[in-house]
Amino acid sequence: MNQEAQASETNDNSKSARLPAEVPAAVIDRQGMLQFQRREFAPALGTFNRSLDLYRLANDSKGESQVLTRIAMSYEAMGQRHRSLDSLFLALTVQKRIGDKQGEATSLSEIGNIYRVWRSPTETLRYLKTALQICKALPDGPFKARIFNQAGMTYFDLQDYKKALRYYLPALEMYREAGDELGATAVLNNIGAAHNGLRHFHDALKVLTQANSYAMRTGDDELLAIVFSNTGFSHTRLRNTQEARQSYREALAGFKRTGDWEHQSDMIFRLGRLESSSRKK
Repeated sequence: MNQEAQASETNDNSKSARLPAEVPAAVIDRQGMLQFQRREFAPALGTFNRSLDLYRLANDSKGESQVLTRIAMSYEAMGQRHRSLDSLFLALTVQKRIGDKQGEATSLSEIGNIYRVWRSPTETLRYLKTALQICKALPDGPFKARIFNQAGMTYFDLQDYKKALRYYLPALEMYREAGDELGATAVLNNIGAAHNGLRHFHDALKVLTQANSYAMRTGDDELLAIVFSNTGFSHTRLRNTQEARQSYREALAGFKRTGDWEHQSDMIFRLGRLESSSRKK
C-alpha cells in the first residue's frame, strides 16, 4: 500500500489520466445498485454493463470482477440463470487472475447455488467444496458462514441431515461471533429443520424457539413465517395440536404479509389436515 501511495504522489499525470475512467465507472456502478435495490432489474443491468465497459477501459480488474458479479445478480433476479452463470464464470476468471480469493469463493458459491436451484446436487457440491477449500485460508465471518450454510442446505436437500448439521453449526457460530442476528436466525431455522428431518422433534423445538426470538428482533416477516412453519411441523409430529395450529396460523399471517402465495397455500393445507385429524379423534 505504501509503494502505491508513493507512486501516486510522484506520478500525478498517471493519476489524473486514470480518474476520468475510474470515477464515472464507480458512480455509474452505484447508480446500478440503487436501481437494483428498487427492483428495477433491467435498467440496473444496462447501467452495470456501462460501468463494466469503463472498468475494462481503465484496466481496473477488481472493479470489473465486482460489476460482473452484479450483472450476474441482475440476471438471477430476472430469472435468466444461464446468463447469470455466464457472468459468474467471467467474474471467476478475473478473480483467479488477480488473486482475489474471497471473490473466487463468492463466485463459486453462487455458481453452486444456481445448480442447487436446478436440482443438480453433484454440480452444486463440486463448486461449494472448492469454495470451502478456499475459505480455509480466509478469516471467519458472515461471508464464510454463508458458504457453510449453503453447503448445509445442499446436504439437507439430499436428506443427509447429519452432514447438513456439520456445516450449519460452524455457520451459526461465525454469525453469532460477528453479531449477525439475521444470519444466525436463518441458520437456527435450518438446524431446527434438520432436527425435524432426523425426527428429533424436541431438539428441533429448542432450536426453533431461539430462532423465533431472533426473528422477532430482526423484524424479517418472511424468515419469521418460515420459523413458525417449521415449529408447527415439530408440534404436529409431537401431537401438540393446539400449538401446531397456532404456529401454522402465525406462519400463514406472515406469508400473507410477504405475498408468498405458495407458502400460504401450504399453511392452509396443513391447518386443514390438523382440523381433519382433530375431528377424527
